[in-house]
Amino acid sequence: MTRHPHLKAIRDQGTWVQHVRGIFPTLTYPSHTSIITGQYPAVHGIINNTKLQPQRISPDWYWYRKDVKATPLYDVARQAGLTTAAFLWPVTAGSKINYNISEIFPNRIWTNQVLVSLKASSPLFLLEMNHKYGHLRHGIKQPWLDDFVTACAVDTLKNNQPDPNADSPS
Repeated sequence: MTRHPHLKAIRDQGTWVQHVRGIFPTLTYPSHTSIITGQYPAVHGIINNTKLQPQRISPDWYWYRKDVKATPLYDVARQAGLTTAAFLWPVTAGSKINYNISEIFPNRIWTNQVLVSLKASSPLFLLEMNHKYGHLRHGIKQPWLDDFVTACAVDTLKNNQPDPNADSPS
């Protein structure tokens, strides 16, 4: 009997690649934006995790969809009438994702995590998820944030069933 049947199932039935070629720069936000747009940073415009703001102690990050100059997959899906969801995917703040919990944090003394998250995410969805699963986390500290996000993703897949027929031929 295998000790990790779920991992075995993912390995045996899932999709995987043997080789990945990173983009330059090999940073989280440029890389994730390349994955979701299929474009290089020179085209999509996310060239670093943070913006060049030498006058600031804590520069802004490239949190917002408005900074992406190429079309992300979630916009293409939405334009096709599909329901979209994202959980802490970089550079999705202010996007039109149906169920979105944006990756963002307060870097100004006059704001807090609740306010920036509500503004950047799908506010009613985030309030619902916080009501159901907020007890799982301690702010944005790990591993509790991952526990919260996992619960939100599972809940969204079970209860909102985004586009169950999306893969069926029309």
